[in-house]
Amino acid sequence: MIEALKLALEALEANDQLINGSGTQGGLVYCMDNYYSDCFDVDPINKQTDEAIAAIKEALAQRTWVGLAKEDRLCAKYMQDAPDGIEAVIDYIEAKLKERNT
Repeated sequence: MIEALKLALEALEANDQLINGSGTQGGLVYCMDNYYSDCFDVDPINKQTDEAIAAIKEALAQRTWVGLAKEDRLCAKYMQDAPDGIEAVIDYIEAKLKERNT
C-alpha cells in the first residue's frame, strides 16, 4: 500500500513538472507560449493534481506504526531456544511486522 502511494505521488509530481515545468525548465504551458491557450485550461488540471499530491502526502505522513503484540513478543522470546535460533526469531518478527503494517 505504501509503495503504491509513493509510486502514485511520483507520477503526479512528474505530471505536474511536465505541464508546468520545474526550476529553469519550462513545461508544456511555457513551450506552447500561449499558442494553444484556447484549446485547454490547465488551471483545473493543476488544482486536481495539487489536491491529489497533498492527499497522498497526508496519507503517507499519517501512517501509524504498529508494533508487536504482547503474545508475539512472548512467542519470539521462546523461539530463541529453537534449533534455528536467532534466525527463526528474526524471520518471525519480520513476518509479524509486515503483517501488522500493510
